[in-house]
Amino acid sequence: MIIKSLSRKGTSRTTIKQLLTYILNENKQQDFFYLFNLKGKSITDWTDEYMMNEKQRIHYRKNNTLILHEILSFHYLDNEKINYGKLKTITQAYIKSRCPNGMALVTAHYDKKQIHIHLAISGVDVFGKS
Repeated sequence: MIIKSLSRKGTSRTTIKQLLTYILNENKQQDFFYLFNLKGKSITDWTDEYMMNEKQRIHYRKNNTLILHEILSFHYLDNEKINYGKLKTITQAYIKSRCPNGMALVTAHYDKKQIHIHLAISGVDVFGKS
């Protein structure tokens, strides 16, 4: 498995909305979807939740990380071994170790040779700590 972590900086809700729109692109086959500490039902709802959470930030600095885009890619030879249950188990373990008090929206993409999971992780946890 390869993990790629990208940070999106700034204060604009557009930054979050663009990432969520990309992750949830309707043109990509998706059968795995997971929410962690999010309650909304649409990209607009989730964007609002991420922005409300960002307002809880305790320490501000120039160029804060607003949201993290992390990608977990699996080797293409493992595609036949990966199913919904394994994706959920891997996602839950990753979130538990990476952001146990954060917010995350997760989905899997199958549009490339290998299966990969996209995570949109809040820049601050639900207590305002970055």
